[in-house]
Amino acid sequence: MVAPRTRTIGQRRTVIWPLVNIMPFDYQLLFGGARGIAHNLSTGPVEDISIQFYKREKEEGYRLVLDGNPDLYTEEELRRHGKSILRIFEQMNQTEAFVGQLALVDETEGRLLDKQVNQTANEVPNGFFVDAIERYRAVIPDATALISEGETMKYGELADAVNQMAHFLSAQGIGHQSIVGVSLPRSKEMVVTLLAVLKLGAVYLPLDPKFPPKRLAYMVDDAEPSCVVTTTGIKLPAFSAPLLFLDQTDWQSYSAGAVQEKQALRSDAAYVIYTSGSTGNPKGVIVSRGSLHQFLHAMQGEFQLTHSDAFLAVTTIAFDISALELYMPLIAGATLVVAGQDDIHNPDTLATLASTYRVTHLQATPALWQMLVSERPDVIEDRHVLVGGEALQPI
Repeated sequence: MVAPRTRTIGQRRTVIWPLVNIMPFDYQLLFGGARGIAHNLSTGPVEDISIQFYKREKEEGYRLVLDGNPDLYTEEELRRHGKSILRIFEQMNQTEAFVGQLALVDETEGRLLDKQVNQTANEVPNGFFVDAIERYRAVIPDATALISEGETMKYGELADAVNQMAHFLSAQGIGHQSIVGVSLPRSKEMVVTLLAVLKLGAVYLPLDPKFPPKRLAYMVDDAEPSCVVTTTGIKLPAFSAPLLFLDQTDWQSYSAGAVQEKQALRSDAAYVIYTSGSTGNPKGVIVSRGSLHQFLHAMQGEFQLTHSDAFLAVTTIAFDISALELYMPLIAGATLVVAGQDDIHNPDTLATLASTYRVTHLQATPALWQMLVSERPDVIEDRHVLVGGEALQPI
């Protein structure tokens, strides 16, 4: 019997995957000489789908039975899954191909997936999303680009700062596809550093200072960055990479002129993000520049941010969704408002930030939204609410 791992999510429901049960039991039932016939009605409650193999007396081969949760599957869908399983076994019996080379669907379903379900192509602008900041420097240089810790940066100032940081990092030997660890407070310098790394065609490794020291040290040892950009105010464990303290440098004295960057490819890495490590050591996942660029423009196509919008960023840069919060406003010429580390768990402070800076969009987990709505329900008034990461609970 192969059982899935489960875990509890919102509303005490569990995440469960298909359960495979192979039952080589003796089905010869005799009652005082009278032969009994076994009929498998059910293996019990099924949360997702149960796949059962069992063998009858005097029958060749095994029987295949699928039980599915009726809230998730129709009878036709179960039949289709059953046919797919049999198709896989037939191929395994007829060929020595690897499992990954087997056809999981028939030609009809393959055409459906290819011609209808997966027709998700959309127009993606050329270049890279960081280029938008230079364009807005020319078009709306005095528009507010970034607000952090009460300080404001206009698009012209942000473009200059990103170029200065890029020139500074280049002088430290950072170039195309160099990995740069970033462990900074939630500040304008954090945003400028991330953008400068990307502008150089380099790769950033987000290192949240609030993470356990052992996890941070493991990620640095594993990713082997050229350096870790930080400040003297952050206490970090002993790293195998050199530390670059921004508050002890003169990066703002570098040229704000255009950066002569090597032509980066969309297949190049943009950042390396690590999994939680719940199944062992954390694993580094490389996200390409093309994937990031396309994701941001696809989301912009959905939300249609304009120059009059403001997006409040609350997520650690060590989580993927932070890219949406930090970068989507900037490709739209909107305003990015960065909540400080002490602000992101304080409903009153977040509500004040949203009100003060006329925030129009806010993304958060259901847990954070639950806290916000319970203590400051006004935070959702006249705002676009984005939510993800776990199940929503009724209020």
